[in-house]
Amino acid sequence: MMLLKLWRLSNIYMKMPMIIEIDLDGVLFINEYNNWRDAKPKIESINFVNWLYDQGHTIRIATSRYISSPDDWYEDTCKQLKQYGVKYTTLRKKNYYDIKVDDKCINSVDTLKVLFYKFTDKPWDQLG
Repeated sequence: MMLLKLWRLSNIYMKMPMIIEIDLDGVLFINEYNNWRDAKPKIESINFVNWLYDQGHTIRIATSRYISSPDDWYEDTCKQLKQYGVKYTTLRKKNYYDIKVDDKCINSVDTLKVLFYKFTDKPWDQLG
């Protein structure tokens, strides 16, 4: 159901620059046990986010890293994003909540795959 909703929305907004918020860990990076300094990049996701940025979309990266590292999360995260060539407009703190109910919430992996197809008419495995 959510993918169908995203499909319809993407048909409407494809031609307009969009503000796209991307969660950092779990979408662009993989880390274990909250050890984000040693996080591994998800290259396919980064490539697609970079492509979206190059198309003129605003990319907001949201993270909750500030919870575990309140003093140095911002600078260290910016360095990590630069190290892996992630293109973005802003880096911000993710809002904290226990439960989020939002009509725009959808699965991150499915979202990237659907958006990639809608923007390029190519399957996800042809990214790169």
